[in-house]
Amino acid sequence: TPFSNNATICSFPDFCQDNGLLFGLPVAELDEHFAAVFSVGDLTEIPTGIGFCMYLRRDCLDDVGYFDVETFGKGYGEENDWCQRAEKKGWPNYLQANVFVYHKGGVSFDLEQEPRKAKAMELLALKHPDYDAKIQTFIAEDPTREFRIKALWSLFANLTLPKALMITHRLGGGVQQHVNELSYFYAGKALFLQLRPLEDGESVSLSICGSEGSLLDSLSYQIESEYEQLVELLSSLGVGRVHFHHTMGLHTRLWGLPCDLDCQYDITVHDYYFINGNPTLTNGKARFVGDDYGYAFDQACAEAYPIPVSAKQWRCNVGELIEKADRLIFPSSDACQRFSQFFSTNEAIVAWHPDHILAKPYPERSEERRVG
Repeated sequence: TPFSNNATICSFPDFCQDNGLLFGLPVAELDEHFAAVFSVGDLTEIPTGIGFCMYLRRDCLDDVGYFDVETFGKGYGEENDWCQRAEKKGWPNYLQANVFVYHKGGVSFDLEQEPRKAKAMELLALKHPDYDAKIQTFIAEDPTREFRIKALWSLFANLTLPKALMITHRLGGGVQQHVNELSYFYAGKALFLQLRPLEDGESVSLSICGSEGSLLDSLSYQIESEYEQLVELLSSLGVGRVHFHHTMGLHTRLWGLPCDLDCQYDITVHDYYFINGNPTLTNGKARFVGDDYGYAFDQACAEAYPIPVSAKQWRCNVGELIEKADRLIFPSSDACQRFSQFFSTNEAIVAWHPDHILAKPYPERSEERRVG
């Protein structure tokens, strides 16, 4: 079985997922890339072939016999059964890494697909009671990951579009949504990587952003011991700009990435974390502190989000990062105004997030009036 966008345990780029074609590239270009990166001998044993595209050796077919039509009929499960029978006769099943084939799933049987799959799994369990356990063990061990990593990161390095590194926290939410939106809106014009903390202040994960979010096969780095390797990789991948979306949980050494990559950087402000460590400017009772920018303001914010240094020292520490940014991007004029009380915002840009475009068409306005 070759690699495919939709082939469960042979899927690329995300394992066991129905993927779109990565970066919108043509099938032929992806296949050429796999052929260039891998050779005919690059095989990984797998518990079953995937029926959309299987190469069966004639001598193996003669030995094992044909598909079990009597049991499975026309549809799902017959190739899995055949692969189990072949394996028991000493014929291994392989992933062939140097081939990529496109698969548009669910076309053959349309609405009958799910009932047929469910019935096939019942029949497989009767004929091969260990089948499901073998599949689950294979998924847990994921021996094809090494091939996917090599194909994925070499493909990213070879593409000539502008490349930016997005630095975020690990909490998801609106920050992650915005990074996903940028990847979606700039598809075909730019490529994005995402760096986020794994263990606060110690390690990070680096992933490639697809049009629907970060891809699953990420790389991890310990900052104290592997920072130089991280910089070397980012440089070799062609990163030409860094975009800070958040620094919560981030080792401060990573603030120097733009300098070490010899590139400019932007900061998008998603909340008020930079001001005093409190992203919401709320007190211990979850009430908005207000506009009193004096000592009481920082003290009240610290009730909900205590920090290990004074708020003044906190702002001094992050001030250099903020004030050396090429652009400071705010979602509203109000957010920009609040930041200007503490930091220089000469390079500020007020730009709303593009999620309003995704929400179109807007629902019709309706009013309900009650009389009496």
